[in-house]
Amino acid sequence: MDTRMTPPRKPGQHKSSARRAHKRSQLLYYLPVVDAGTGVRLGVLADLSLEGLLLVGEHRLEPGRRVKVQIYGDPTSELAGDVELILEGEVRWSGRDANPSRFAAGIHFLHPDASTHQAVRTVLQRLGIDAYY
Repeated sequence: MDTRMTPPRKPGQHKSSARRAHKRSQLLYYLPVVDAGTGVRLGVLADLSLEGLLLVGEHRLEPGRRVKVQIYGDPTSELAGDVELILEGEVRWSGRDANPSRFAAGIHFLHPDASTHQAVRTVLQRLGIDAYY
């Protein structure tokens, strides 16, 4: 009989996290995330990897929805002032965050190219808490 125990998932952690090829990194700042087409704020960036991001906001995003997001830093910040990423992705999952008044959404990048990966690596190197990029 197999008696191995698997650790419980953290709140907001999706089953597919075991299939990630790249480690997620939490950031020093919760950078704002807006819909690049409308300018509507979707939430804040909670973590980031070369494959996708975790967004936390006030409203639930529907799984399957394609989004083009813009992530930017506060222009007065020495560390994050010049950060700006525009990324296309698909919402893979969405649900209540650990803070029940917020929603978390996992967004998988669609067809990231080398310049996208380099831009994400730059953000992770500067702002990642545990990044090894």
